Amino acid sequence: MNQNIIVYGDFTLDLKKYPRKGTIKEKTDIIIITFLMHEEYLTKCAKSLDDAIKYFNGCKEYFYTYHTPDNVIKRYSAKEIIQLHTMITNHPLRNTNDYYHFMKNFQYADQCYISYLKCRNFYMDLFKSIKNAKDAHFERRDYFYKVVPPMEIYGFMKNNIVGQIYSAYELMELFTFTHYLKNHKIIKELPIPSFVEKINEEENNKYMKRLYEIPKKNIYKAEENIEKEFVNKKEFLNKKEFLNKKEFVNKNEFLNKNEFINKNIFRKMLKNKNIKKNEEEDLEEDLEEEEKEEEEEEEDCEACNIQNNLEELTFENFHKKNYNNLNNNNYESKNRITNTSLWDSNQSSIFN
Repeated sequence: MNQNIIVYGDFTLDLKKYPRKGTIKEKTDIIIITFLMHEEYLTKCAKSLDDAIKYFNGCKEYFYTYHTPDNVIKRYSAKEIIQLHTMITNHPLRNTNDYYHFMKNFQYADQCYISYLKCRNFYMDLFKSIKNAKDAHFERRDYFYKVVPPMEIYGFMKNNIVGQIYSAYELMELFTFTHYLKNHKIIKELPIPSFVEKINEEENNKYMKRLYEIPKKNIYKAEENIEKEFVNKKEFLNKKEFLNKKEFVNKNEFLNKNEFINKNIFRKMLKNKNIKKNEEEDLEEDLEEEEKEEEEEEEDCEACNIQNNLEELTFENFHKKNYNNLNNNNYESKNRITNTSLWDSNQSSIFN
């Protein structure tokens, strides 16, 4: 498999050449590659100061959103950018220690933004050097550029990086190599300023000292306090156990009382139920007896009525019979009379 990149024409570059491992230029190669990968981002960052001054003098609004290398976002107005720049320029920063103590007063996003603003001459000159290297190479001129890592970003590294001189051809090769990596989406992020990492380390160390470093005078006090706490905890637990036992006994007594009361109530209820049952039975018996008596009385009344009716009927019949007999006797007597009268009249007529 072919692992060469065409720089221009017949000139090719081996992919394994950069960064040159085990050489003096290994670290500076990595710095050049990383800064060339983020050329657009860094040019915007560098121009933000010029644009802020331009718009501020023209009484126009201007805002710049800055992204730190680990993607912390902060928005700056034109006035804020100018204030940060004036603070840096007015403060004398002779060496790395002055710069370190000065930058402690700012927030994390401000520290990163100020650092990359302050070293803007480094990366803007690097971008120009690539163009100059191309022009010099094609014009058959010698061109050399010294790469000095900026103090604002690499000043507090354990192994200081020494500046190295690069020829036009080396710069062109590095440019084509970074372009190839960007096309294949192999991008190395920009470094966080080394003093920021140092600040974070110091803060962590202070925090750890507060947690773990106890003065000798306070050790005995701490032990005494621990013993006291232990004794108090024991007493507290014993009291708790005693109270729990008391509560348990009281609960048992309460439950026993409740059971006794409930039993008595249950018995009373049973008694009341039995009494009610007996009363209901007695009432039913009394009602049955009353119904029987009423039925008997009704039967007796009916019998009496029947007798009375019979008596009345017999009395009326008797009177009717007597009346009929009397009528019959009268009728017979009348007939007799009439017959006698007729006979008498006949006799008288005969004799006459």
